[in-house]
Parts: sequence; structure tokens; C-alpha cells
Amino acid sequence: MSAEQSRGHQLVTYKEDSALNHALQFLYTNESLSFVKGVGGLSAQEAAEAEAKLVAERRQREAEARAAARAARREARARRLEAHFADLCPALMLPHAQKYLRKLSDALDHHGLLVSDKCPLLVGAEGGRRLAAEEPALGAAPALAALAERPALALLLRKAPDNDGDLIELCRRCLFGDGLDEEARQKCLSEELTLDGVPGLFVPADRHQRAAALDLLFPKMVGALVEPPVAPEPPHVAVVVGAWQRRAVMFSGGHRWWARWWSRQ
Repeated sequence: MSAEQSRGHQLVTYKEDSALNHALQFLYTNESLSFVKGVGGLSAQEAAEAEAKLVAERRQREAEARAAARAARREARARRLEAHFADLCPALMLPHAQKYLRKLSDALDHHGLLVSDKCPLLVGAEGGRRLAAEEPALGAAPALAALAERPALALLLRKAPDNDGDLIELCRRCLFGDGLDEEARQKCLSEELTLDGVPGLFVPADRHQRAAALDLLFPKMVGALVEPPVAPEPPHVAVVVGAWQRRAVMFSGGHRWWARWWSRQ
């Protein structure tokens, strides 16, 4: 390692914004590749491959950390809402499927389930994207357009008093055929309500989806008993640069006043 590469390093932290982008661009274009080239006499191609491998590994770690944080938030929210709404299962009938409400009620009644409450709801574009995160089929352009432009019908499902079993599993088996063979699933109501590839019905498949659907479809009911979900904090990124580069990094990020103060320290 050269003397220049062995100098001390200064730790700089940014939030994910334009300043971080400038700083990272500065590092990758001016420092990272030259540092890899200087290790072990690597050729330019070997250095580029090593750099690409490091970037891929970093991105994988970041993706795993984001997924773990999201799973933890969803589990905490599911537990919080289960304390009050464990006996309810939200559902949504898309605009084109609402004429089959009576048929839906008959199918639920046959399995010891019933519609506890219903209300028209304009999900909107943002709500449609949130639903698409839970059910990818709702991310299709026709489905998003329908949810943004026309009112859907939000439902609350519950079990009859003499019915046993997990509510979500019962609803999914009744309406989507979960746990049944392929032939039985083709005869389920969810297949009949699908129009041109757009599903006519959404029912959460697990506890996490139930919590997300309750927050989206029945915010007033949930908000009367439970505090709203906390928005996730934007990720922070630590960037390690050479101490001799502090002025260049600060000026590249637009923090000129901070760079002037730091240069005097």
C-alpha cells in the first residue's frame, strides 16, 4: 500500500440525498478503483471485477438489512393490531366485482363466515400502490386505474359464533381455494370475479397483510384504538474517505459552509 493510501481516514455521514450521491460519485471515480489496482498488482480488468464484486456484496447486504427491517416493522404492527382486531378480516371488492356482493355473502355463509360491515371506499392511486405491494396482481395498470378512479367496496369479515379455526385461513379457503386442489380452486368465487386478468377481490393471506389492509381500508376504526403506524426512518450511510479529501468531498456535496468551518479545524 502506498504512503498516500496509508494516511488516516475521516468518517463522514450523510442521509440519502444529493450530497451522498455527489460524495459516492467522487469516491468511486477517484479513489476506489485506484485503491484496488494498487493491491496485489491487479490488472485493470481484475481490479474492475473485484470492485464489481464488492459493490454487489454491499448491495446484497443492504437489501437483506432492508428486508429484515421491513419484516420486523410488519410483525410489530401485526401484533399491535391483533390485540384489538383478531376476530376481523378485511377484504376489498374492486369496482367491477361489486355486483356479486350477494353471491359473496352466500359463499361466506356456507362456510360459517359473514360480512360484519361494508363501506364504499375510493382507494386512490397511493392506496392502490400500497395494495399492490401486498398483492402483485393489483399492480397491473387496469387494476390501479380502477382503484384510483372508481370507489371499491371495503368489507369486514368475521366468523359465525359456532365456527372454529383461523379466520384468515377460513376466508382464503372459502374465496380463493387455498389448500384445495387445482380443480377446486378454479371453481372458487375469486376466479369468477376476475375480469380480463384483473382480480375482483382482495383478501389478506397472512397476519401482516391483514394489518396492512386494516390500516389502509379502515383507518378511522383502527385509529380510534391504535396509534397510526410509524413511518420508517430513511437509511443513513457512512462514507469513509481519506482525511486529505475532506474539502473536495464537502464541496462536491454542496456543503460549502461546513467545508469552510471544517478546513479551519
